[in-house]
Amino acid sequence: MALSTRPSVSTANGVPETEKTSRESDNTYILRPIFQQRFRPSVVKDCIHAVLKEELANAEYSPEDMPQLTKHLSENIKDKLKEMGFDRYKMVVQVMIGEQRGEGVFMAARCFWDADTDNYTHDVFMNDSLFCVVAAFGCFYY
Repeated sequence: MALSTRPSVSTANGVPETEKTSRESDNTYILRPIFQQRFRPSVVKDCIHAVLKEELANAEYSPEDMPQLTKHLSENIKDKLKEMGFDRYKMVVQVMIGEQRGEGVFMAARCFWDADTDNYTHDVFMNDSLFCVVAAFGCFYY
């Protein structure tokens, strides 16, 4: 029985592993976010509150203008959240605006997610004419 002392070199696509170029990168699978890049509800809520205060301070409720305003607010909030550096998070922003009439409103959401990495926050803005409820969800991409 003869044993070979020659080192074994595996090949992929016919190229020895020792001759692979540096262009091939390692896996970038990240199963958990870095602590500094986790979705932090308190920080996100402060950002949402600042946007709502700036955009809706002097706003009056008008049924014709509300669809455009809700879309503008959701896009603006989503862009601000992206700038905050939550890498590998998908942001979902839901905005609801209604007329201030003294009535009650209930809002609910159900999600199937990873409680270790995903989170949400919400904020409410009110003035004499309208109320606005914003919910922001951060879902981590694996």
